[in-house]
Amino acid sequence: MELCFLAKVVIFLSIIGISFDIYLFGTSIVSILMNIVFTFLVVWITNWSCYNQTYNWVAWVIVIITLIGLMSVSYLVKNRNKDEEKKLIEEEKKKRGIQ
Repeated sequence: MELCFLAKVVIFLSIIGISFDIYLFGTSIVSILMNIVFTFLVVWITNWSCYNQTYNWVAWVIVIITLIGLMSVSYLVKNRNKDEEKKLIEEEKKKRGIQ
């Protein structure tokens, strides 16, 4: 069975999301395996709905939700790092006596 374009997009976005999860949060093997199983399930639903004309909109909704989730995680990671950098800069200023 060939995957439709939207299912391939979901796979691509899921790989990026799982990579974020591994690299930034250092999750366990069980969590990674659960993410992979969930990705296969979502890809299967997306592919099924993509080829079914009645439920084609479901595939688009899944892609949009996946994209919004990935953007949210990247935004949170970006802001989390800024807060940590600000704390480190303030601590360094206090050590050096700079205001």
